[in-house]
Amino acid sequence: MQRDDSAINDTLEDFLGEHVLQVMLVNKMGKVESAASKGTNNLAKDREEIFSMGLRLHQSMLQEFDDEFGPVEHCVISRKNAKIVAIPLGSRNLVFVMDIKSDHEAVFRKTDGVRGYFRGKVESNPLHAEEKADV
Repeated sequence: MQRDDSAINDTLEDFLGEHVLQVMLVNKMGKVESAASKGTNNLAKDREEIFSMGLRLHQSMLQEFDDEFGPVEHCVISRKNAKIVAIPLGSRNLVFVMDIKSDHEAVFRKTDGVRGYFRGKVESNPLHAEEKADV
């Protein structure tokens, strides 16, 4: 089941918060399929493309060692001014750009519920289930 762009964008926007500055869904070729950001994006379009392709290449190279160490559950890159978190979703990656003070473990917990949604195995967005229950 393929998600429409608006449903995916709504879901990506649900991740934005005080410390999550940008979230992208990157396909197996390293192209950004969908993205949401808080404020302005720090990267020009061509730099964003290089960034996403590099992350995807890194993920692909790590998969070469799945037999020895098991599949990658997530990857965290800490830089001086930001954390970059990549979470594999089959042939795609969910990529977060976060401020350095962020709790990336909280993002892992939040993504647990939506992994099936992005893979097309779950019909409704689990992040919105709480809203429906409150009504």
